[in-house]
Amino acid sequence: FTPFERSLDNLAIRRESLETVPSPQAAPRLRLELDSGNFPIVWADMFPLPYRGLCGGDQMWAMIPVVVVGQEGDDFLIADGSRHPVRVSAEVLSAARARVKKDRNQMIVLEAPDTERLADGIRRGIQTCTALFLDKPPAGAATNFGMAAMRHFSKMLTDAKNAKGWAKTFQP
Repeated sequence: FTPFERSLDNLAIRRESLETVPSPQAAPRLRLELDSGNFPIVWADMFPLPYRGLCGGDQMWAMIPVVVVGQEGDDFLIADGSRHPVRVSAEVLSAARARVKKDRNQMIVLEAPDTERLADGIRRGIQTCTALFLDKPPAGAATNFGMAAMRHFSKMLTDAKNAKGWAKTFQP
């Protein structure tokens, strides 16, 4: 179950996946891609990224893809949900990229989509999305995906007796 990879496949987007395990090599590799005119996607823990204003990062993490669009001095410019690139120090971005072992220093460089395969890919994507909502889930419990998950979620919102219901989990 790799929704990001499947989305790229459905959109017929070719890519090169790069992984630099030793952290000291990650920033130079990222700079090399930027110098080549690419805008790589990197995975970073969103908690230490200062512009997000999140706390509790020492107790939890959440790896998200962000697009690196440039560099200014030792800092990187990233696109992450804003109209304008956000400046992040190399040290902060490096720490955020190295946070989770399985995603450590991953980077992907995308190419233009194959326009001849694009229409079929979009059709497959719609079929996949529909199947996730209506069919058996690809992994885990049925209550984690699709319509079954929506029904379960609405039940948990209102079930005051269930130990996992919101009334018990989020007591006033």
